[in-house]
Amino acid sequence: MKKWIVFAAALLLAACGGDSGGWVPGLDLPPEPPATRPAPAPAPPRTSSADTREDAYCHGVAHQRMLDGKAYGYDRDTLKAIYNGAYRDCMAWRTPVPR
Repeated sequence: MKKWIVFAAALLLAACGGDSGGWVPGLDLPPEPPATRPAPAPAPPRTSSADTREDAYCHGVAHQRMLDGKAYGYDRDTLKAIYNGAYRDCMAWRTPVPR
């Protein structure tokens, strides 16, 4: 019985010594075609440095969630929805509730 367990373990681990380049599915997507719509109006300027810190933090969180979606192979529209939803949720969570 021990021989079969050792043999099965050797077969299962035989593929572990292969390429460890760290390839993640979805990260090699083809480049997006250029936009044909006009650029959106610029956002109003922020007034405090706390706003820009929170904004940068939420952009980072949203980008990380989008990369998680890329790793699972989601399409571009789904990745945009993930990014926008994560950013919106983060900003809503970081905005203080008026009392």
